[in-house]
Amino acid sequence: MIPFCDLEGVAFTPWSPLARGLLAGLHHPDYGKGTLRAENDKKVGTMYGSDTDLAIVDRVIKLAKARKLKPAQIALAWIMQKPNRTIPIVGADSPEQLNDLIAATDVTLSDDEIMGLEEIYQPKKPFQDSLKGLPQGVTPYSAASS
Repeated sequence: MIPFCDLEGVAFTPWSPLARGLLAGLHHPDYGKGTLRAENDKKVGTMYGSDTDLAIVDRVIKLAKARKLKPAQIALAWIMQKPNRTIPIVGADSPEQLNDLIAATDVTLSDDEIMGLEEIYQPKKPFQDSLKGLPQGVTPYSAASS
């Protein structure tokens, strides 16, 4: 869907741009400080638990350390540099986190840095939880058009 939106110049708002805190390093054993949500989030492992996902998190953290930034700032800077993205919707548990996220607007990643983050990415299928509650045979798309 994203390549189609890019091709047609359709803007969209990224959902969960920090992947439930994963790209902020909150779940990382060597980096994460942990938050109440990170400690109790049962979905993050099923939604973003592949070896590729974890390798991308490692790259985000490595780049953040090299740039003396927070991983969340790297992740948001990446998404804000992509065409047709509107302001990502993020959650913050503290004023410090909010300030870190705002500071991401001043971060620009180089083409090489972006390539390093993207080169192993694999698109995901829609999450089945988004289909719960719909009558059998009805998709989110057919429900919206009726």
